[in-house]
Amino acid sequence: MALGMSLGMALSAHNVSLTLSDVPLLRSINLEVLPGQITTVLGPNGAGKTSLLRVLIGELAPDAGNVTLNSQPLEAWPPRQRARTLAVLPQHSLLNFPFTAAEVVMLGRTPHDTGVARDREIVAQTLRAVDGDYLADRIYSPGAGACADLGTGTRR
Repeated sequence: MALGMSLGMALSAHNVSLTLSDVPLLRSINLEVLPGQITTVLGPNGAGKTSLLRVLIGELAPDAGNVTLNSQPLEAWPPRQRARTLAVLPQHSLLNFPFTAAEVVMLGRTPHDTGVARDREIVAQTLRAVDGDYLADRIYSPGAGACADLGTGTRR
């Protein structure tokens, strides 16, 4: 089966270990993130949550173990195909322009080449799917967390 052709994508970490500056951050971590399920990683500050996320998205390479996306090694995915399948918006980011929430979501459409009109439809559907369509025109402002300014106002 071609990369990205599965009906349900799974992101998995298999026996992942990571050491940075001689400090072990992750030891033999196994994790499976399945479509349609909410997966939560909890732990105190310094427990390695962010390091695990950075390994899962390919930003850091593990010292041991591997990460697979749809049963294929993450590094086997061509960058454009990986970008079409896997995206992350960190809690703190450096978007220093006054983007609206819809424009931030639209950034995730960049690798898809479906055209602006179709991308706008997909962004609107996505915001509705997460009950966030009322945020579409609000300004995304980094600061005390990426969505700090988005959360003000009345929720539906």
